[in-house]
Amino acid sequence: MSLIPLDHIIHLSPPGKLNDTISHFKELGFEVFPGGTHADGLTENALVVLADGVYIELIQFTQPVSAYPEGSEARHKRETHWWASMKENGWIDFALGDLTEGAGSLVAEAINARARDEEDAANVRYDEGIEGGRVKPDGETIRWVVTFPSKSLTRGGVPFFCKDLTPRERRVSMA
Repeated sequence: MSLIPLDHIIHLSPPGKLNDTISHFKELGFEVFPGGTHADGLTENALVVLADGVYIELIQFTQPVSAYPEGSEARHKRETHWWASMKENGWIDFALGDLTEGAGSLVAEAINARARDEEDAANVRYDEGIEGGRVKPDGETIRWVVTFPSKSLTRGGVPFFCKDLTPRERRVSMA
């Protein structure tokens, strides 16, 4: 049986408080690396990379919901973001590495098929993967596919999966 590696855990700070969280982690003795702004423009992050390559993602929404005009598409995207309902200033989610081949939603297909086929399988289903990315402070764009549990499940209760489309070393670099 092969083990699926822990990829990263996520700590959400309130909008405008990411630098405070970074300072706190530095005071604890961690080295914190700038992450960048995610492709949707709604979140930005910094990384604490551990010795084995697993990392802590320190993340914040770039703006509070109230910063977006009521009824606007931007506000709708912010209100329906997969972490919009999570408590700010706390641990919210965790990702496992997606070890399937190719860029598709194979991990969701495999988990969902197993859940259908096994009588004693947990009632956990996964949605199709969603391509994401981030622009690093140096301007480099990195890409991945994330596969989240279905919306019927509580966020952070079961892992999501992250599959790199660009080399992982670029996403998790220590610079």
